Amino acid sequence: MIKIVKIVALLSVFFMPIVPFAAKEAKVTLANEKGVKVFSYSKDSQIFIIVKDSLSNKDKTKKEPVSIKITSDTEPGGEALLLMETDINTGIFTGKLAVKESNTAVAGDYVLQVSGGDKITASYTLPKDDKGIEHVIDDQAYYMGPSWSFENTGENHTILIPDNATITIDGKPIEKGDFISCFYNTTENGKKVLKNGGGTGRDISPGGIKWTGKTTATAAWGAQQGKKNGFAPKEEFKWKIWRASDGKEYDAVATYMIDDRIPDKGQYVKDGISGVQTLTATSK
Repeated sequence: MIKIVKIVALLSVFFMPIVPFAAKEAKVTLANEKGVKVFSYSKDSQIFIIVKDSLSNKDKTKKEPVSIKITSDTEPGGEALLLMETDINTGIFTGKLAVKESNTAVAGDYVLQVSGGDKITASYTLPKDDKGIEHVIDDQAYYMGPSWSFENTGENHTILIPDNATITIDGKPIEKGDFISCFYNTTENGKKVLKNGGGTGRDISPGGIKWTGKTTATAAWGAQQGKKNGFAPKEEFKWKIWRASDGKEYDAVATYMIDDRIPDKGQYVKDGISGVQTLTATSK
């Protein structure tokens, strides 16, 4: 059974730092060549980065550069990249970075080394505020991962996925690099659909948890009042597994841990805690 100290440590990943006003006004976007936000890049795609930051538009008479850092799980040291302002006095800066599939990082080659399922992060440091403090904002996407996203609504239910959980597709254990997530019911274009509601991060982020064989956790995000952008109270968690080997999603059925320290099971409760015992999916 998972130890309570692990629960405390895992809970900490869902408490996000307070973002200052200036950081809320600025924005980083990982996009495609059309400038559309991307949650998962396909094979051999280029990474396009957009930064909107009026504070870095210091000279109203010329186009200016800003610096950003792009990292991946394969290349955690990342690549520094200069973005150029799109025109005079726009406060919008753009650039692009090539990626290369590799198991070995190469620093300073202006190419981001990646592997399938990597999380890519673009981190931008804002100009110092009036107290002399630098704040960092970022955006994230997967490389060759599921096209899942979620909205951080400000309240969630923590779901632990211990290393000894039994997670299978057609009776076979899932592999490292597969993804797991929970979904909620909503309506889009008049049709009932399942929408991803699990993941860790802030704002709107790539969803799901990459399976590494180690104990992990996900946040199931609750709907904001008057919206259907997350789980409703007592709504049942619906599970899916994304298999990296074929890029397909499979519906899964969960059973949950029985432990006095983990009081909840398969329904959403604000600030609740559940633990997955098994996840069983079939391809038929």
